[in-house]
Amino acid sequence: MQTFLVVAIVIIFILTLTLFISASLEYDLLNNEGKIKVFIFKIIPIFVSSITIAGEYLNFSKKKNKVIKIKIDLNDKQVQFFNDVTTYLLKKITPIEIRVNTLIALDNPFYGCLINGTINTLISVAYAYILSKNTDIKLYKNVQTGFRQTEVKFYVYISLLFSLYDYFWAYLKAYKLQKRREHEKAHKL
Repeated sequence: MQTFLVVAIVIIFILTLTLFISASLEYDLLNNEGKIKVFIFKIIPIFVSSITIAGEYLNFSKKKNKVIKIKIDLNDKQVQFFNDVTTYLLKKITPIEIRVNTLIALDNPFYGCLINGTINTLISVAYAYILSKNTDIKLYKNVQTGFRQTEVKFYVYISLLFSLYDYFWAYLKAYKLQKRREHEKAHKL
């Protein structure tokens, strides 16, 4: 009986544990190279990888030269499953901080300023929408313009809180939805 109680308490503790996740993505558009880092509690790395885009594939490169290819297809079952999990989980996530840094440097100053002004406006509109949903979030942006070189770089940092229980619940709901889609597809044939 005591063993059952200890196991139940441990399972409840794990499920109700709130995780502090931080993720950063930096990407150089002209050189087609980037880096993604995901941490728990800002110190424990979960996922660190280099990113490149080749045709229809998003390539993640690990340290041992192992490349994981993910096809960028919105109708793919895995992408739909990921979107379903994200849809259910977004309602339970508490965002803490978002940082966006961009550097657009072009030889033509007119186009550089035009693109940077557009990006600055889009980020400001997105931030206004985010602030309307959550007033406690910290938002930072740094849009830089350059004129002597040609560079297009983006850096995005996001930190948020969510519980494992919410993740498991979102995963279960997405799994049921996927099975329902497969069942309906089988009956249509």
